[in-house]
Amino acid sequence: MIFRTRTDYLKKALELASKQSKLIKDVHYTRFGNDDTVYLSLRGIYELAKVMGEVLKQNHRKDWCQYVSERIEPQIQVIVKKIQDRQREIERAKDLARKRDKNLCRVTRKAASSLTVHHLYSEAHYPKLAANLSNLITIADEVHCHFHQWMGGFSKPCTIDDFIKYVLEYYPENRHLIIWLEQQKASLGSQVPMGKEREHVLYLPLQRVT
Repeated sequence: MIFRTRTDYLKKALELASKQSKLIKDVHYTRFGNDDTVYLSLRGIYELAKVMGEVLKQNHRKDWCQYVSERIEPQIQVIVKKIQDRQREIERAKDLARKRDKNLCRVTRKAASSLTVHHLYSEAHYPKLAANLSNLITIADEVHCHFHQWMGGFSKPCTIDDFIKYVLEYYPENRHLIIWLEQQKASLGSQVPMGKEREHVLYLPLQRVT
């Protein structure tokens, strides 16, 4: 739709740009899914527009691709700024969580030399909740590491139900926390993880777009 061209033409241009090393796999574009669909980054669109502008023969098509290459750059900056703003919003929410929790570990109910603000629904898999104060809890670093080890690693998606099970297993005496977690769960409502096939550019980590 951006290039106003057919998919087969676009694929040929992509192959040509890749051969010329103007498009680099997993930098400017990537493939995933059962249908091997190609996903272009905005920088990839910019580079592809330049290539298409060079190889197309019809002047109106060349002009259009030139227009795309000129307009896509400021759009990249707009999106990056939105992601930066979102990251700042997450950090502000974490600061509020620390203040709410009085800079204490909510699990051990003690002060700790190092604290982490943990996402009850993991940030990577539930990005819409990343800046939601109800989804945040302040815990000691050692508790945070132990929980994720118990889950099977930091890359595993976690939910508030997982955290409740963890607290019941290792800190069953902390009834106040269990009640609070159940309240947060009710406040957040039913949640569905966002898989890669539904990944949204505004939820990408900042390092992936800068």
